[in-house]
Amino acid sequence: MTTMSKLLSDLIPSDLTGLMDNQYTRYALGAGAVACLAIPAYTFIKNRIDPISLAVIRGRFNTKDIVEERYRRGAIHWTWSIFGGLYVIIGEHPAKWLLIQEKDNIWSGIDGRPKAFRGFATGSIIDQDFEEHARSRRLMVPAFKIDALKGYLPRMLHHTTNSMEHWAKECDKGGYVDLEEGLKLLTLRIAFTLLLGAKIPDDNFEEMSRLRERYAELFLGFAPWPIGPWDGKKRSKIAKDSILKDVGEIINERRKDLEEREKSGKGTEDGVVEDSDPLWLLLKAVDENGDRLSVQELAAHSLILVIAGHETTAATLSSFVAECIRDPTLISRLRAEQDALIASTGRQIPSYEDLKNMPFMDAVFRECERVHSAAPNIIRRARKDIVYVPKDGTKPTVVKKGTMILWDVLSTNRDPSIYPDPHTFNPDRWLHQPPTTSPTDSATTTSDIGTTSTSIPSLSPFRLATFSAGHRICIGMQFARMEMLAVASRLVREYDFTSDVREGTVLEKTISGRKPLLHYPLGLGVRFLKRTGVQKAV
Repeated sequence: MTTMSKLLSDLIPSDLTGLMDNQYTRYALGAGAVACLAIPAYTFIKNRIDPISLAVIRGRFNTKDIVEERYRRGAIHWTWSIFGGLYVIIGEHPAKWLLIQEKDNIWSGIDGRPKAFRGFATGSIIDQDFEEHARSRRLMVPAFKIDALKGYLPRMLHHTTNSMEHWAKECDKGGYVDLEEGLKLLTLRIAFTLLLGAKIPDDNFEEMSRLRERYAELFLGFAPWPIGPWDGKKRSKIAKDSILKDVGEIINERRKDLEEREKSGKGTEDGVVEDSDPLWLLLKAVDENGDRLSVQELAAHSLILVIAGHETTAATLSSFVAECIRDPTLISRLRAEQDALIASTGRQIPSYEDLKNMPFMDAVFRECERVHSAAPNIIRRARKDIVYVPKDGTKPTVVKKGTMILWDVLSTNRDPSIYPDPHTFNPDRWLHQPPTTSPTDSATTTSDIGTTSTSIPSLSPFRLATFSAGHRICIGMQFARMEMLAVASRLVREYDFTSDVREGTVLEKTISGRKPLLHYPLGLGVRFLKRTGVQKAV
């Protein structure tokens, strides 16, 4: 009798122990034991780690290497099956135009998102589809129109100047600053104070660091176990609940202020108030039925606006700094443009109109968006069977109902038919880009920044997909571009910055479970000093 049989014989009645001497009985019991362990494990993993999250584990979510590999093999799209779900990756396949146009509500924007991601996006605009999404968007758009943006710029520049002076003081002590983290703190301060109207003292950098840690905790739930920490989902929920509580308190205070102003008629002429901000405009927004956003809706939307308004913007600004350090000719050309602008306008601090007349800086940022897109994918799920027949006569693409589509932004931004020599960082390509004439590429929400006669031609978001496209294009795109130009113009005008000597400081970006956006694994160590010979306004 084997050891297992001996053990079981002590637990099973004597008249049944004889069964354990049978070889097939032992096999059956072993298979049953494996099933008892495997089925709960499979259920846990399937519910906790959806296929997109599993793609992170397999390294598929960081598509840069895999897309380049597929290019070499001549593939333009491919499929694989995980836990019974068919996933289609579209790189340069022409069907991406159908995907992004989203006609007739054939694509769901929320069913395709990872389960963990939807956990902290619940109730927000990115967790909505169709008419619900359209209603929220109609109410939120006024907060990001040009007239509103112009009112945000002075406070944006104030926070920028304050943070840069702080970085310079830190480096004066003989050290360096991790500018990737510093830019996240700056963009978070701008988002929290501008988007929510929160009051944080200029010199309170410790409070900003604590606030940043809480927002970082949110991302622990984005890539759950086994990629994130084992308690990542719990910690993410705690952070979300804590932030929503604080945001809710801010909203309630602002709503009381709005009600008092409306009763007294103070500061409400023509819908404009002193120090207006997006939250103030959202509080006042009324839909076609005369209804306003509830406190819960405002809190959910505000949370996502703050997250999206600082993480991706900081990532693009980090790429801008890294490229300037890699290529000193970039900073020379950027400085020449800024110095000439100061001389012609007589303004040391850039105005909104000045931001529209920085063609080379705008081109550098467009190239950063193209090459270093912070979020590398757009995910959708088909709501019905779709057959896409290309006009060029190539093979039709069949997409079954329920199929997940992961559209690769990086491959679109590296399409050689649009961008010659696509893997080379070349801002000049934007200065010579011909205007878009294709009907497919027309009529989208293009940014007002960088579209004047003295700046670069506008290129359709269908070709530069960093901010998505179609009716789900990033609602804060113009806000983000204004912020990037405002921060970078102050940086270039006033400061010198060089890479820290640490090996690997300025290298390729990567992605990880704790940080699902592209980032520098060793940070972005920079020596940051006040510039000598600054061009002065006359």
